[in-house]
Amino acid sequence: TPQEFTINIGDTISIGVPDAGAGNIETAAAFDIYTFPGVAGESIFVDVLTVSGLTLVDIRLIAPSGAQVASSAFGLSDIASVELPETGTYRFEVGELTASNSGTYSIAITRACMKIGQREATLYSSAMSELAR
Repeated sequence: TPQEFTINIGDTISIGVPDAGAGNIETAAAFDIYTFPGVAGESIFVDVLTVSGLTLVDIRLIAPSGAQVASSAFGLSDIASVELPETGTYRFEVGELTASNSGTYSIAITRACMKIGQREATLYSSAMSELAR
């Protein structure tokens, strides 16, 4: 059975944090569940800090309605800025997809610093091109 923990945006998950068993896939093909409150329109960033012993980690962000908002199967891959579509309790699941590996991980879930639109992205790209000349 999966272990379940309560966190908040801004927390860092690591071995034993927020509670015993967190940050640790103890048995192959297992997963941990983290729940946190989110507000529609809020943007978050999932930053994978460390992974040890795990080779095919799967992370998923599930909205209060049960819809999958984002996912990533990674070795060391983040989930870039994601805008939360609903207000309520979100589920963040971390698991190992292989049937033979166990190991540890640390992940930070933070508020995304800012949202940029297409115009800002174009201006930034143009400015970077000019600096590269």
